[in-house]
Amino acid sequence: MTPRDRMGTLVSFRVAGWTGDEVAETLGRRVHAIVRSIPGLDAVRLSIAFFTTETELGRVLDGVEEIAAHTP
Repeated sequence: MTPRDRMGTLVSFRVAGWTGDEVAETLGRRVHAIVRSIPGLDAVRLSIAFFTTETELGRVLDGVEEIAAHTP
């Protein structure tokens, strides 16, 4: 959802078939990601900082991929 020319360390996204609350809760439970839902957009916001490791980021991306492969 974040326009490419405005990307930074905050990334907002949706997963088809899932509410933002469902994605945020599931990522938190499965990969211990600290994300929050954005109710007005029914999306999820992920904050990536300079200290986020590639391993941590990979774990979150794998979690999103797993969630996207299934419908709640």
